[in-house]
Amino acid sequence: KANILYFIFLFLLNNSIHSQDFKNPFILVNEWPGYSIGDPYVLKYRGIFYLYCSTKDSEIGVKCWSSKDLINWVYEGLCATDPITKGAYAPEVIYWNGIFYMYTSPAGNGHYVLASQKPTGPFEVISGNLGKTIDGSIFIDDDAKWTFLHASSQGILACSMSGPTSIGADINLNAQMNNTWTEGPCMFKRNGKYYLIYTGNHVLSKGYRIDYAVNSQGPLSAFTPASDQNPILINALGNHVGLGHGSIFIGPDLDSYYLTYHNLVSVIGPFRRLNFDRIAWNGDKMILLGPTDFAQEKPQMPDAYDYFERSDLGPDWLFPSGGHWEIKNSGILSQDTIIANGENWFMAIFNKFSKGNYTAEFNFREAKRENESSKIGAIFSYSDDYNYGIITVNSLTNSCEINFKKSNSWSTPVILTMPNSMDYSKWHNIRIEKFNNIYRFFVDNLLKYTTNIDFEGGRIGYLTNWCKGDFGFIALSNYAIGSGTFDIYKPVPGQLPAIQYNSGGEGKG
Repeated sequence: KANILYFIFLFLLNNSIHSQDFKNPFILVNEWPGYSIGDPYVLKYRGIFYLYCSTKDSEIGVKCWSSKDLINWVYEGLCATDPITKGAYAPEVIYWNGIFYMYTSPAGNGHYVLASQKPTGPFEVISGNLGKTIDGSIFIDDDAKWTFLHASSQGILACSMSGPTSIGADINLNAQMNNTWTEGPCMFKRNGKYYLIYTGNHVLSKGYRIDYAVNSQGPLSAFTPASDQNPILINALGNHVGLGHGSIFIGPDLDSYYLTYHNLVSVIGPFRRLNFDRIAWNGDKMILLGPTDFAQEKPQMPDAYDYFERSDLGPDWLFPSGGHWEIKNSGILSQDTIIANGENWFMAIFNKFSKGNYTAEFNFREAKRENESSKIGAIFSYSDDYNYGIITVNSLTNSCEINFKKSNSWSTPVILTMPNSMDYSKWHNIRIEKFNNIYRFFVDNLLKYTTNIDFEGGRIGYLTNWCKGDFGFIALSNYAIGSGTFDIYKPVPGQLPAIQYNSGGEGKG
């Protein structure tokens, strides 16, 4: 019996090791010597994650890495080399309407904005010194209004913005660590609530930590610290210490949130390393599944996805209504036939089926419009030519249309106004979340519409009508509204919310 038990133990251990295949901290190629990676920030663009970090005080330039899975990182080189990037602190990059904007503070001497056509640069300076201490961070709300956040001795301060290089007066957000200097802000919105994380204690302290606060009013209103859970990130004992300056992003499975942060290796430099851990949700309560410096399950990829990195269309795509579809430049699905008749969309259907609940991502740009009826966008919940939904944009009217076709009959279309000055010849993003009968539609990460409708899951795809279009990374995940963390292993010791086992069903956790 002992031998049998020992065999079972080795079998389970072996399988456990194979299923847990990432470990903090990460060591990447071409890190800054003696400085490594501090103040990490992650941007997702067309299915690829881009990592930026602070620059060593004596060096010029901002380094960039890319990854599709958060595990395997490719060094992309220096994405900025302007002299003002000497000692560039906490660079953050956002994408908006065809332009990548970088915000960074050179050695803590105010902020500059740089811009590029690509996430890997080259970034060029487009502003003077905008001031505002260090750790500038951008939040764009659903109404397309921008907010600039930064560190201060009074806590995190926020400023309204009239444009990417125009920062208004400071407003105190009531988010302060230990009644003193507070840094590393990052804001995001989920289910109608605004979340703000921030870092306190000195960057060279083993007790460097992250707290978070919440409000329901808006990015310029006072936040309420989550006292019952704070700090969400801290570890002052052992080797994995000095944890802080994080940013939050959604991982490869389109649903799971992650916190990236650094740990302190040595106060000389300071020498720091890259980490990230999952975030789980219990209603509106945010719970970090960490910090960890031991083996974890790697981030999950979508259930189906396509980067179009080939020359042929492949067997996974259907074209039920014609059109001239081809893959060009190894990464773009193109449709370049203009003429369409009535409802005869030119459709490309990704022949992968979703479950009842799912999240989907689409990337597109308009290559040429023909007339006032020109539309381009995405298909979702497609079961056949008589049952599916569409979300499209019209570049002439600067509008977004959402409609459902059921039993070959269209519902009344929902027409939504898009932000001013949108350039549809640039890449844009659509995200759809379906949970039970609730559909939520995002365009460029802005929540545009929520509806309750009895409509099944199905396949996803792209469409054009009276226009030519280019299409990029597409993905489908059978996770929605936080279910991506339900079945992954949870680190112990730690909190294990019962809700994290919902996918097993009642009594099957």
